[in-house]
Amino acid sequence: MGGGGVISLIAMSITTLQAQIPATLPDVWVSDVTTTNIGVPDGITDDVVVNCDMLTDVNSNLPIKAITWDEGVRSRTTHLYFEDGFGHIASFLNPVEATIKGFRPDIVLANDFNNPTQNYKAAVVFIDDQDFIRINIYLLKNTGTPSFSAYLVFSQPISQNKQINLLHPSYSDTDPMPHIDMWSETTVSIPGSSGKVYHALYEWVATWSEINHLNGLSNIFYTSGHINGTNYSFPPLQFTKTAALFKDSSDMPDVACGTNFVTGEKYASFVYRTFNPTTALQVADYNFTKDTVTKYWNYRANTALFPRIEAMNLFDPSNEARWDVVSILGIAPFSNYSAYNMNFATDTNIIPLATIPLLQNVDIKSPCVAGGHLYVSGAPEIGNKQFTAGFYPWVTQDLYVREIVANNGTPASANHYIVNMNPLAPAPPSYNLADASKSFALSTCSNTGDYLLSAWYDGQDNGDGTGGNIWMKLSPNATTMQFR
Repeated sequence: MGGGGVISLIAMSITTLQAQIPATLPDVWVSDVTTTNIGVPDGITDDVVVNCDMLTDVNSNLPIKAITWDEGVRSRTTHLYFEDGFGHIASFLNPVEATIKGFRPDIVLANDFNNPTQNYKAAVVFIDDQDFIRINIYLLKNTGTPSFSAYLVFSQPISQNKQINLLHPSYSDTDPMPHIDMWSETTVSIPGSSGKVYHALYEWVATWSEINHLNGLSNIFYTSGHINGTNYSFPPLQFTKTAALFKDSSDMPDVACGTNFVTGEKYASFVYRTFNPTTALQVADYNFTKDTVTKYWNYRANTALFPRIEAMNLFDPSNEARWDVVSILGIAPFSNYSAYNMNFATDTNIIPLATIPLLQNVDIKSPCVAGGHLYVSGAPEIGNKQFTAGFYPWVTQDLYVREIVANNGTPASANHYIVNMNPLAPAPPSYNLADASKSFALSTCSNTGDYLLSAWYDGQDNGDGTGGNIWMKLSPNATTMQFR
């Protein structure tokens, strides 16, 4: 999917990037990236998917970091990176390098159901080398020691059909990117050091889109399971009760899991794009506890690209938004996209994207969002007390974030925080819309809301498929987001 061109910085509004706050924490190199065509270096400009997640180690109160990325849409290769709070990087027995045969990955961290005070789990969803959506589950052991390691313990395809068929013979930039999220348990807690108590994360939900081989239309699917590999719902379920929400030309889904701190009800909130210009962006909440679905918003824009959603892991319905959406919205022709966020506060208070532009008058890519939560013991909110929206103005060489107030969806200030210190690659004269729209990710620790992890691909491809890098940055104070 392509078109359009780069907008000159001179044409930008002088107030567009007011109150820019430069980063002072150094970028941390994670890995180099070679974009490949099934393992062969490929100089064609390609889109590298990057996703990340964090969980606070109950023994050290330090964050465990997980980052995953691929080598482009043609690569069929995904990489995994795990690091504990002491800087130990997980080693893998087989293969020695943490690689998966597949691409388009997303990742979450969870507790080990069988040994929650000592071990952790990671779940990765991706398109495997047979073109099915697959989930891999890894056991993380010996956190906080030099023998920190990760092992593959479960692998299962979760899609009914291959992502490639006769009506859809090859991948493109807008092909399905599976996403995954975890629920917090309000009735299960894990004791930690210094008398702290952490809520557990055991159940996950994954979503993706598939092309119908009979009519060529794209539909949204989801499935859920337990981190220990049991209670797995297979084959995947579609929203049969409200099929119109997800049926016939809907794609680019993302899912966020939130648990009502008061009632214990578990919600999976889905955002997705449709090809209907009058309802181009839709959000639906699925109450897994009551088995009900509610469509909350149809945003009327000609184009909505790569929407991302994040939920408060535990939310108090009296004073917190359940979720926040960040998306690229544009009006044809594809010459100017803007980043907007949409926020759900109460059943009667939906903050539409149109009223809260995060950045205007600039082409925007790479929307992403992180969110905080309540403390399990009922103490006041800690850690990240707001949503954090991220985006990449295509005409700059910097990534930006803004703080979003949790209870009303408005930007917390006029500040635009710059994440990276090393510049991203300059934009080429023409671009593919997705080439930079999956390469930036944000996360806070799911069980505390502490810290903010940024992970990104710098796009520094030197023309033969090599030269790119994956970077990360851990901001120690998630309530301020200054990247200092």
